[in-house]
Amino acid sequence: MQYNLINFQKKYFFELIEGKWLNNINVSPDIEFNWMYLVVTTKCNFVCKYCAVLGNANHTEKKINKMSLEVGNAAVDYFERHLHQTQPPVARITFHGGEPLLNQELLFELIPKIKKIKYPKMAFPFEIGIITNGYFYNPKLTELFKKYSIDIAISIDEKNWHDR
Repeated sequence: MQYNLINFQKKYFFELIEGKWLNNINVSPDIEFNWMYLVVTTKCNFVCKYCAVLGNANHTEKKINKMSLEVGNAAVDYFERHLHQTQPPVARITFHGGEPLLNQELLFELIPKIKKIKYPKMAFPFEIGIITNGYFYNPKLTELFKKYSIDIAISIDEKNWHDR
């Protein structure tokens, strides 16, 4: 069975941010997914015109959305329950946004929790990645990312040049 992920994200994103449905959702063990993207904020310091993340260029100025620790924990707990049901050999969470480094407090709380996830048929350590423009990168993040072996993808954007 294939889901239209874009429509799913648009339909449920704001409910997810508010934590309304995540604790109650059940996914059939027949539907295995092993990779979760956590959109930890729709806010971005660059607000690129070409950004496709939930219509970020228009959306960001209207309403600042930041995933709360409560919702982040609920998402991770849900994913862990699903992994225990489906037992994929590899699992991954990627932090995404907007600009995920605008919600660093969430990263510092969730990354250690995620790295503790284990289940019987797990063949490799849990993978964590982040997609960022790198603008808010700092020494504390370097320590965190190094300690937990976080994969980092840095986009090559420049606030005043790329929208010309």
